[in-house]
Amino acid sequence: MVIRRRPSLVERAWSAGAHHVALAVLLVGLIGLVDYLTGRELAASVFYLLPVWYVTWRVGRWAGGSISVLSAVTWFMADLLGAPTYSHPLIPYWNALVQLGFYLVVTYAVAQLRDAMVMQEQLTAFVVHDLKAPLANVMMALDLVRRSAGGSLGDKDKRLLRIANEAGGQMSRLVTTLLDLSRLRHHSMPIEPQVVDVAQLMAKAANVMAPWAEDKAVTIAVETLPDGLTARGDPDLALRVLVNLLSNAIKYSPKETTVTLAAEEDGGGFVAMRITDQGPGIPKEWQERAFDMYAQVQAQRGQAAVGSGLGLTFARMAVEAQGGSIWLESDAHEGTTVTFTLPAEADAHRELAEAVASGQ
Repeated sequence: MVIRRRPSLVERAWSAGAHHVALAVLLVGLIGLVDYLTGRELAASVFYLLPVWYVTWRVGRWAGGSISVLSAVTWFMADLLGAPTYSHPLIPYWNALVQLGFYLVVTYAVAQLRDAMVMQEQLTAFVVHDLKAPLANVMMALDLVRRSAGGSLGDKDKRLLRIANEAGGQMSRLVTTLLDLSRLRHHSMPIEPQVVDVAQLMAKAANVMAPWAEDKAVTIAVETLPDGLTARGDPDLALRVLVNLLSNAIKYSPKETTVTLAAEEDGGGFVAMRITDQGPGIPKEWQERAFDMYAQVQAQRGQAAVGSGLGLTFARMAVEAQGGSIWLESDAHEGTTVTFTLPAEADAHRELAEAVASGQ
């Protein structure tokens, strides 16, 4: 029987945000010291907003209100100890109340913004999560119709069922991406690094996207890779990144063009994987923003936006969570190449061979 030690009151308070409050108190003290030393020559009252904003955003409105009171008192003491001359003895008290009111207004505004963002994230998570079950039922029903109909379906009906099934798969991947974006942003997504066979990874991604590429009249070509090319990362997450990028490349590729997959060691301890299409390209002014969430990249693709930006945002977060990086290169009318890296594993090929030999 394993007995787990209950965290102490201090540990629970620390984990609940006490370290943020302690940092804010220290910051208030430093600002108060600077305020006292500089006197009335340099205005420092606005800098008290930094700890007020910080602790309100990190902890909540009550902690923010407490720091607001502490900031107003600290400002009052620095002002009083500076021995200023006022026409009335109550003026410094009035000024302190004005400062307190200002800090509390900022606290309320920041807390409202924080609550709104949390509520928006929770609502999105609830809606997206509830979409998974009915979407899975739709895809299962389509598959049952295809199987039960057997050879009685004509070519047109088979094609329509395949298109519907592929669309359902794309929606399912989008739903999963929305859920995982939140987990990646909060560093709560489990990552299981292990040896990844790059050739197998690219072959799986190409097989997943082959039906859609065929329907779009786009060819997927995997270049010959170096023998034993391996990397270290989460295989499932790396596959999702590759499928996401490949899906995006196919989506905006003209008919009768080729999307190419390639990989190699970059010589700096990483394995670089590239996805190259022959589409119109992305304007240079949008390339740096392509990986931002909800960025609408207006490329020369019939004036159509390049998706919602969620796929590329997920790819960036997922790659960085595995210790890699991602970027794109594009020229007008000459296609786009997206490259992402994963750490190379010095003994990865040996470990993989041993695992295969032992039947694991």
